[in-house]
Amino acid sequence: MPTFEKLPFQFDINQLIQQYKHIEQQFPMVIRPDLKGNGGWSILSSNGSYKDGWYMGASCFESNDKTSGLKKIQLNSKKINSLQGKPSKKYSVPTEICTGYIEEVMALLKKNGLDPTRARIAKIAAGYSTLWHRDGRPTDYAVRLHIPILTHTDVIFHTESGSRHLPADGSAYLIHVNQMHNLENNSPIDRIHLIMDIRDYKGISQFHKYNLKNKLHDFFKRICLPIRHRFKSP
Repeated sequence: MPTFEKLPFQFDINQLIQQYKHIEQQFPMVIRPDLKGNGGWSILSSNGSYKDGWYMGASCFESNDKTSGLKKIQLNSKKINSLQGKPSKKYSVPTEICTGYIEEVMALLKKNGLDPTRARIAKIAAGYSTLWHRDGRPTDYAVRLHIPILTHTDVIFHTESGSRHLPADGSAYLIHVNQMHNLENNSPIDRIHLIMDIRDYKGISQFHKYNLKNKLHDFFKRICLPIRHRFKSP
């Protein structure tokens, strides 16, 4: 299975760049506490504010085996609650910067059954890299869509199964982020991407479809697990 899948969409990169520059001038960037000088602006949030949703979600997934951290991972529920994190589907309210061409992009993705949530413009500053992490359990359906806006050939997305530079040419890419991954920006410019969580309900992708197995898995997590915990002996 390919690590990166290019979608059959072509967006107007010039309009994306123009709107990003307007947003950057008009709205102060939200700084990520784990990567100073990096952060972004939420397009879809839980309360309609572009400042919402910038908790360190990846830090809520911890290894329960010091010797094989890439493989054994568990969700730290207490940590995600302390960070005021919510499930991705809760981040679906358009913010004050979900306007113009970006609003058109979001509408097109929704029309094609991708159900975007927690959408944001994300900046990784020149010379910075993210830590290796994953954004979900290995069994979760955790797929992220990336539309590069400003980038450089020395910006590389690494995963357990492969690495790639994603060019800013109007293309959109899907990536399974329940595998270990990081972003390395060894370039002289900031990397700017429009990113979001998605679920491919209509099956327009080849390798990232939200299928019956995923539906059953999510049903079990949502319905069966709470019932099991309720009747579990103390």
